[in-house]
Amino acid sequence: MTNHSILRYTPAMKLKAINQYPPQLILDLALGIDDTYSVLERYDITPEQYDALMLNPTFRGQLLQTQRQVAEEGAAFKLKAKLFSESHLQTMDDMMNDITTPPATKLGIWQTATKLAGLEPIKEKDSGAQQQTFQLQIIL
Repeated sequence: MTNHSILRYTPAMKLKAINQYPPQLILDLALGIDDTYSVLERYDITPEQYDALMLNPTFRGQLLQTQRQVAEEGAAFKLKAKLFSESHLQTMDDMMNDITTPPATKLGIWQTATKLAGLEPIKEKDSGAQQQTFQLQIIL
């Protein structure tokens, strides 16, 4: 019987196999506010797992695209605000479903969620303003 080496299972293999990662991880890495090791520690990701993620073309592509967006648009603040908003959606949902939340607060939550989702009606710039007409007669 031949001696076959047994492949030992590691957490990095799990990440490589399932290709899953928190979407906020990409944003935190792209923003570069904290060093890479601090970000990985925050998400409980080992350097080996990070190396496995970097082998994932989808992860790398999303990271590069987000880094470009941050660099070109100076979008660091907006991206951080988006991350903050997304992390508090559950809190907003909990408050909306809590019967003790005052109606005015629920209205504010609803208005904020509608705005964040881009579902507000578009206001026309010239609403209520009279249009001026111009007539030109050419007599030949």
